[in-house]
Amino acid sequence: PIPQRELEKACESIKNWLNQNVLASYISKFPQDIIESNGSQMYDLIQFLTGKSPAGKASLTLITKKTEKIKALHKQYDDLLRVLKENGALLNTLRPEYLLRHADYNTYIKQQDNQYLIPSMVKLSESKFVYLSTDAWITLFYQILKIYFLGKVNLKTFKMTPGMPPEKLNVPDYYLDGSNVIGIPENLLLRWLEIHYEKMKPGIPKRIKNFGEDLRDGHVFAAVIQSYVGNGASK
Repeated sequence: PIPQRELEKACESIKNWLNQNVLASYISKFPQDIIESNGSQMYDLIQFLTGKSPAGKASLTLITKKTEKIKALHKQYDDLLRVLKENGALLNTLRPEYLLRHADYNTYIKQQDNQYLIPSMVKLSESKFVYLSTDAWITLFYQILKIYFLGKVNLKTFKMTPGMPPEKLNVPDYYLDGSNVIGIPENLLLRWLEIHYEKMKPGIPKRIKNFGEDLRDGHVFAAVIQSYVGNGASK
């Protein structure tokens, strides 16, 4: 399981980013405020990143019956996840019911008419559901950024990035072959990091293959900053 401290740090970062860049109405808690507003801020986020209002948001104001409202909200999240997956989001571990309120989740489970589903076996305690729900909302947020924000990084924008040495603008083909783990935008970002590292440390080539272990010691980030700021960055 992801340590609670890490989940809390991610939630705080996401809350601050949304408040500073996207939302007109301030949220004080992520994902609690998103859940209470039936996910409306995620639709605001997609519109902010794409310039288009996403379809599929449920109209719940005219629904008075609780079970029908939960059903409509579940369909809203199910449709949203499907659209995001079709656009390249990695959301196979996320179920739409994890985006509901805890009480609504239990009501939804009771509603299911499935001979293979035993409600008592999938009923979750509040603490376990909060963990799954928090992880689901964090994953959803970052996958939206991945496909609609990071997805804007391409070979053309890469070559137009300020500070790129002209002799490094030709990108080897293996950076342009995406996989089911790291796509072309991520590969181009890794290449951008490599170029500035090599610029500041000539004769010491470094192949950066991931955004985790290869960046952990901070040397690459220091080289990139120094590349753009100059020698004053070392003081």
